[in-house]
Amino acid sequence: MSDGFYLDNDVVLKTCSYGAGAELVELSTTGDLAPAILALARFTLRSRVERSRVLVDAQNASAQLDAVLAQVRFLEPTPEEVDIAADFEAAATEANLSFDAGESQLVAMLGARGAVALVSGDKRAAKAMSVVVPELERRLVCLEQVLHSIIARFGLEPLRSSVCREKASDRAVTNCFQCSSQQVEAPSVLQGLESYLRSLRSETGRLLVKSAGMSGAEVAQEDSVGST
Repeated sequence: MSDGFYLDNDVVLKTCSYGAGAELVELSTTGDLAPAILALARFTLRSRVERSRVLVDAQNASAQLDAVLAQVRFLEPTPEEVDIAADFEAAATEANLSFDAGESQLVAMLGARGAVALVSGDKRAAKAMSVVVPELERRLVCLEQVLHSIIARFGLEPLRSSVCREKASDRAVTNCFQCSSQQVEAPSVLQGLESYLRSLRSETGRLLVKSAGMSGAEVAQEDSVGST
């Protein structure tokens, strides 16, 4: 049985800053199984919101975060998974790549526990994963795929307004949402997200799920189970 989706700190923080925490949880819930984050993230995320110098509406982000934390599962790595994560970090450092402890532990658990995919807002970690653990094909969902799915299911607004309010949260996302323009249609934003995805795929090989949205992760998991 799959252990569902794992969420890293960056994707939780950024979707909460965009007022889309509930949408993230809904999209990453499989059946009755809620998504999971590292147990330590409960404290790390609150600290990041409180100390942020880029959030325009920190109160909204904090309220969103509280709602997400009330719904997700919490993960504790085993000693073996901590050791595997340390090996990942060492390999990334040797390759001059960035792979922090939280991200590496989630990746270690992803491989050991059979989760559907890691949902990450950290582009540097994505590049590190593609080099350090290339065998995890189609097991990563990036922030742009989450936002693509949100637009496809829930519509462009109020997401675009929130993204454009929090321009400093993620410059690539801000560019995709064309915040310098007054009126933009959903297809244009989706095309921007897809263009970014093509660029990220060219840098990370077969790491990302195939689809433009995050639903492709569950399809890949079903295909994998069916082939065993």
